[in-house]
Amino acid sequence: MKKLLCVFLTFFLLNSTLALSGHSFAKKNPNNCCINKNEYKFDYINKCWWENFDDPYLNEYINKAICNNNDLQIATLKVEEFRQYVKTSFGKELPLIGLAGGYAGVRIPPNFEINGTENPEISDNFFALPLYMRYEADLLLRNRDQTKSTKLQHTKIKYQEKSAYISLISNVAVTYFNLVKTDKFISLQNELIKNNRETLTRTKKKYHSGLTNVKELNDAQKNYQDSKIQKEILTKEQTKLLNQLAVLTGEHPNNISEFKRKAYDDLTFKGKIPNQLDSEIIFERPDIQTAQADLQRARIDIRIARKEFLPTFFINGTAGFAVRAGYGEFFSWNSLLAAIITSFSQDLFKGGIKLATLRIKKNEYEQLFEKYKKTDLIAVQEINDSLCFVKEDKKSLNRSKSKHNLEKDNYRRAQTSYNSGLINKIDLINSKKILIQAEQEEVDYKTQLFIDYIGLYKSVGAKL
Repeated sequence: MKKLLCVFLTFFLLNSTLALSGHSFAKKNPNNCCINKNEYKFDYINKCWWENFDDPYLNEYINKAICNNNDLQIATLKVEEFRQYVKTSFGKELPLIGLAGGYAGVRIPPNFEINGTENPEISDNFFALPLYMRYEADLLLRNRDQTKSTKLQHTKIKYQEKSAYISLISNVAVTYFNLVKTDKFISLQNELIKNNRETLTRTKKKYHSGLTNVKELNDAQKNYQDSKIQKEILTKEQTKLLNQLAVLTGEHPNNISEFKRKAYDDLTFKGKIPNQLDSEIIFERPDIQTAQADLQRARIDIRIARKEFLPTFFINGTAGFAVRAGYGEFFSWNSLLAAIITSFSQDLFKGGIKLATLRIKKNEYEQLFEKYKKTDLIAVQEINDSLCFVKEDKKSLNRSKSKHNLEKDNYRRAQTSYNSGLINKIDLINSKKILIQAEQEEVDYKTQLFIDYIGLYKSVGAKL
């Protein structure tokens, strides 16, 4: 009895191990926490390219987003989910092995004839411990194709993950640069408020001295109030951008007061943006790679649908021990039970389901092909648009710099004229106001050019 128990436990543990492993002989992943590693994610975003901005604060926010952003975590978990689907599909290609134990109590009535002779009543016990196996012989490679289709689905999800990372990091950078621009705008707006306050003070003195009219005084008050309102709008925009950056980087919005950033005047870009790009770079875009994976998977699905018209082959096997109580040893050659059965099945008529499925798969392929062509056209458009924006905004930035330099010169001349008594203080203040507005324009164009760089980076799938 002890021997029987030991063997039974051995078979039971073997069966449990096979069930938990997902499939026999499958290589286990020793590190089940691979989704928490970030090395390959930095390859997604071409981390070296971001060093061109020479901004440690920007790099810090990018790192935080990769580690903490919820959307990126969902995308990564989705990849892991489909990796397990691939394992599930591969498991269907392997044999099913199981262990069964059985007991039967049998009573044969006395009037039951055996070999033509009536026998007395017989009561007996039978025991069986078979190991069974069932295998679908994949002679037509239908299951192999199903696994290939699932792998391509997994590949597609990985490309979508890459797209999510590139898009998210681009949003982080755009938000960051807009935040730096807003900081500079608020600083310049404070100067405008100071100028308008001084203009209002001097206009009031002129009005009380009878040197100006009510309209000029009202205009001065209006300009002063408008500049304060504009600062309030900028402050609100600054808070909004800080909250956006907090969400993108997975930080709590209560910590936005601690968010550091580079001063606008220190912003720089050391990289070189090409005037034109190789047409092959379009295939580095995740959406193009996703569309290609979809097309490959659709072709395999058509092949699978065609093979559904062919028969399915099975191999069934049983090996174990069976004995009648009191007759022989349980674990002996005479008690061995073994059988192997081969069979095939073929559906003769399923109401046209298989034919309809094949037509559906062909239709899906045609749709995906049209989608691929559209994706290709959109990709070309986005790359060309991005190159155009960089080129034209560079020209606009150079023009705004020239305009800013001219206004600097005008302001220096106005200071000289004021010191010489040729113009009054209000004229000097107005010259300073024009200079500030020219600087705001230059800040706007420079920031927009940085955002154009990011747009080009995104349009080529981070392969700059």
